[in-house]
This record gives sequence, C-alpha cells and structure tokens, in this order.
Amino acid sequence: MEVMIHHVDTLRFLLGPLKLEGASLGHACAGVRGEDRATLLMSSPTGMAVVLTGDFMAKGYPPAQFDRLEIFGERGTIRFTDTTLQLINDQPITQRVDLDANYAASYRGAIEHFINCLTSAAPFETSPADNLETLKVVEDAYARN
Repeated sequence: MEVMIHHVDTLRFLLGPLKLEGASLGHACAGVRGEDRATLLMSSPTGMAVVLTGDFMAKGYPPAQFDRLEIFGERGTIRFTDTTLQLINDQPITQRVDLDANYAASYRGAIEHFINCLTSAAPFETSPADNLETLKVVEDAYARN
C-alpha cells in the first residue's frame, strides 16, 4: 500500500522541487495497518499548486490500483487516464500506453542501471540527496497529522 511516495517522486521529477503546504491522511480499512488515503497539497518555487490524492478505499472504484494524472499548463493540458495519454491543446494528441510492458521495461531498466553503476562506479541517475527531498515531503505530511 506504500505507493504514494513513488507518486511524490514522479511529481518532483516532472515538475521540479515541491514543498508540502498541507496534508490530510486517513485510515478506513481494518486490513491495512497504516493510512489508506491521503491528500497532499504542494507548491513549486514558482507558486504552481500541485495536489496529490490517493484513496485505496474510494467507494465505486474497482479494487485494482490505477493512476490518473492531469497537468494544466499555459499552452495545454497533459492527461493520463487508464491506458490513455493525451495532450489537449490546439493540436491534440492521443496515445495508448501498454502499462504492463512499460512497467516491466522500467523495472528491468532500473535494475540494469543499478548494476551498471555499481560495476562502473558511475553516478546513479537519482542521487541520495534527491531521494531525501522526496522523503522530506512525506515526513512533513506525517508531521502535520
């Protein structure tokens, strides 16, 4: 169930540094030890608002996990829902995404990168300092609740 830290990490990768402004954590499922829902309100150094909501007990939704991402920009919107990635602007683009194949490829790529860096002494793509910034957002959410 501890998947939202990866969402924070992804948002930081896509949008840059993020600061936690507010958080709401909750617990509804007796079968889950920790939180099963959270909303994080974050901001970028330029004042961009970023909202991350995760709810594993949302009524009316299938039990399988799924992601929905929307990024609203000055020249258009990027939307990812289910298996569809869209650019919504004057010249819209829609592309289907094979989640299973992409997940397997990214997992394999991460392991290959890790092994290559260990054997070559090359720096990792993501530094420990960067990972600590993601952990800071998560720790700040717990500190506020």
